[in-house]
Amino acid sequence: MEHAIDKSQYVIIPSEAKLGIWVNEEDNEEDRDFERSMISGSVSFSSYIGVGLGRIPGINGYVEWGGEFDEWTCQIAAKEARMTFNKDGWTRTIRTGETHFQWVRVESENIGLAPEAVNEKKSIKFRFKKNLVASVRKITGAVGSGAVNGKESDKLKFNKDLVAYVRKITRTGTENDIVPKGTVTLIPADEATCPSFLEIKGGTTALTYLDLCQAQKLPFEEKSDWFKNECQRLRIEYYDGHIQIRVRRANILEDSMAAIMSLKPSEMHRIWKFTFLGEEGLDVGGVGKDWFFNIGEKLFDPNFGLWMTSKDTSNQSMMHINPMSGELQSGYDLMYFRFVGRILGKALFDGKIMPHHMVRHCYKHLLGWPVSFSDIELVDNQVFKSMNQILDLKKEEVEYVGVDFTVTEESLMQGNKLIELKPGGADIDLTGDNRDEFVDLRMRHALFNTTEGQMTELVLGFFDVIPEPLLTVFDFQELELLMCGLSTFDMEDWMENTQYMGLLYDDGPTHQCAVWFWEIVESFTTELKSRLLRFVTGTSGVPAGGFGDLNADEQGRISYFTLNGVSRTDKLYPTSYGCFNRLNLPLYDNKDEMLKMLLTLMCILMENVGFDME
Repeated sequence: MEHAIDKSQYVIIPSEAKLGIWVNEEDNEEDRDFERSMISGSVSFSSYIGVGLGRIPGINGYVEWGGEFDEWTCQIAAKEARMTFNKDGWTRTIRTGETHFQWVRVESENIGLAPEAVNEKKSIKFRFKKNLVASVRKITGAVGSGAVNGKESDKLKFNKDLVAYVRKITRTGTENDIVPKGTVTLIPADEATCPSFLEIKGGTTALTYLDLCQAQKLPFEEKSDWFKNECQRLRIEYYDGHIQIRVRRANILEDSMAAIMSLKPSEMHRIWKFTFLGEEGLDVGGVGKDWFFNIGEKLFDPNFGLWMTSKDTSNQSMMHINPMSGELQSGYDLMYFRFVGRILGKALFDGKIMPHHMVRHCYKHLLGWPVSFSDIELVDNQVFKSMNQILDLKKEEVEYVGVDFTVTEESLMQGNKLIELKPGGADIDLTGDNRDEFVDLRMRHALFNTTEGQMTELVLGFFDVIPEPLLTVFDFQELELLMCGLSTFDMEDWMENTQYMGLLYDDGPTHQCAVWFWEIVESFTTELKSRLLRFVTGTSGVPAGGFGDLNADEQGRISYFTLNGVSRTDKLYPTSYGCFNRLNLPLYDNKDEMLKMLLTLMCILMENVGFDME
């Protein structure tokens, strides 16, 4: 493989996954031998470099001889060949000799630790031009359940910051299956990989790992635009075949599930058009947004039973999978989660907002991001507190807690049921010697095992739509923002991204009725603002990029919030044209009358939803 070489800087600019490295002959003999051993392949380069070289994180790859230089210098190049995450202590990098991303632990802003280097006995230094030095520091901690590199160790204490797991997807079906089968399991974070390239039909590489690394470093708004553009590239044009979905509004859930679960994954990138039977509205954007909103409301309604609010009392707006939702194991209940996954994936692919926030570890599972001990707090803060208390006890005090390797959970069929954390767990008492294993098993149970069937179908359904490499550029907070939109309303942003037409066209925001309108909206509670936005645009959420990113259709065309002034004699109440994010606002005689009509509209008429030809 050829490289472009800049001899003045002693740097190799990589192509694909290769990196160049030279030995510094000024080092002592021991260091020179070690550096040469890396070049010869007898020592894994990525095992020691980690993710931080001064301020150059995320460099990994296999080592190539660079012998055309007379004076050898230990150099790492390709600043572009990295990802710069520093969220939750983890970041992605490239596996040695492969083109797959792996997770590595970030120990500080500038120094990283590769998982293979955990518990190394010596600190190994690498010298770079301008005295750039990175060291792999010794730490004590477990990777996985009391193991380092898969080797059991009874000397390592459970480390809440280091023990982490990543979901692994194994597909067992084919792309021709309507609902491809597969499994999702938890594996130690250092063993998890993800493709660092995207192939499209025919084996053509659409994105390389360099494309993904460069996109990841963009500001969030630019990154979001990049993602939308990539989805648009994958979209099948309307006239190449689109999907027409007809549902009854009163049976929207049943009709929609029957329609969408009859589609193959390859049809998820087609344009979907919706019709509510008995309604005259044509779907040029508004009907589709209304469908996504209503289907989301049904699926995430706690009374429906698939989801429940978080047990963390400070975050009860977040939704957590109801463990009892898959209890019947009939397959039909779990299929609802495959449906949910497809809906969330399609909404993300089409740029639709689904303002139903899930607990943090759900987004991590979608991304394949490491889940760790701290995530338990947002699922069940009582379990989180009790596990912390167990870890804080002296070793000889643990046995007096009086628990075994089981948990008790609510059951639809049995009232309460006993679940063993490991085979024979009911006969294993918690002691100081097995405390670390107990906490590790309890963590995995809370974050995955208790909802394994549901989470498996949710993840598989999501990736029936979204190619996994596209998501590698986001962290879990960015993914939530992209899917759910903003949770607050920036009035200045709203007003700046509003257009005026009709009787408001000439004066725009200075027209007295426009002034009254914004004064009224600004006085609204967040709930009333959400209802107004829902009435006008078909969704109650604000896109992550703000009101300037409101779109009209599945192809992402921007359609700004619009106030259309109409005669008071023509209309009594405001009406909307959701396909174009337009509010038809009668020019009322005074502010009080406008307020009364808007409140009446949102508090009463919003119960009667539907589309006519207007």
